[in-house]
Amino acid sequence: MSIADMPISGNVSYKCPAMQAAFSLDTDTFNHQSAFREAAGTEDAFQRALRCGNGLAVAGFRVLTDGAVADKIKQEFEEFQEFLSGNGQIDARLDGLKLDDVEF
Repeated sequence: MSIADMPISGNVSYKCPAMQAAFSLDTDTFNHQSAFREAAGTEDAFQRALRCGNGLAVAGFRVLTDGAVADKIKQEFEEFQEFLSGNGQIDARLDGLKLDDVEF
């Protein structure tokens, strides 16, 4: 997968900490199938999406209002960046990536 094929959340996560939430649906099928589409249109799926969104909102609120949480995230992000750079992994992933407008 090239950097151009990655979701924007993957691209941004090389410049600043990022979080991508996911939740399951009550189905045995996979996305991009009609049965999955039907499962995604249920009240149960809607309630699961709301719970997931609420979790994201709470996490974001904590980061914005609790300096210790924000500092810990920043510290762990910087340590992971150093680890990737030391292994030559980050340079290849950032090749051609243009996220100059992203600030952290």
